[in-house]
Amino acid sequence: MASPAFFVVSIVNMVRFLSGNASSWLVDTMNAIGVSFHMTRTLEEPDSTLGGVILYYFYGVVAVLVSVSAVMLGGAALARIIEVGWTQFRQEEKEAAEAAEMMALIADRARRRQKRLARSASKARQGADSDILLITAAIALFAWFL
Repeated sequence: MASPAFFVVSIVNMVRFLSGNASSWLVDTMNAIGVSFHMTRTLEEPDSTLGGVILYYFYGVVAVLVSVSAVMLGGAALARIIEVGWTQFRQEEKEAAEAAEMMALIADRARRRQKRLARSASKARQGADSDILLITAAIALFAWFL
C-alpha cells in the first residue's frame, strides 16, 4: 500500500517540479557538487543556458522516475519479505534465478540447434548442386563415348 501511495505523491511532486513550484533532489545535488552544466529553472537566471534549462528539467524528471521505480520494486520485495519471511524469500529468489538460468540454457541450446540445422541444410543444398554437376558431367562423358 505504501508503494502506490509513494507513486502518487511522486507524480504530484513531478507536476509541482515541472510547474516550477518544487525542486529535484538530483538537480540540487548535481548543482551542489559543481557539475558545470549551469542547470537553472529559467533562462532569466544568471549564468543560465538553454542546455542547462533542458538538463534541469530532464534530470528532475529522471530523478522522480528513478525514485518511483526503486520504491515500487523495493516495495514489492519488502511486502513479500514481510509476508513469507526472509529465508523463504531468499529461497524463492534462488529458485527463480535457477529457473531463469535453466530457461536461458534451453533457449541457447535451441538457438545452437537451429544454427546447426541451418548449416547442415546449407551443406545439403551445396551437396545437391555438386551431385547435379557430377551427374551432368557423367552424362556428357557417356555421350562423348557414344
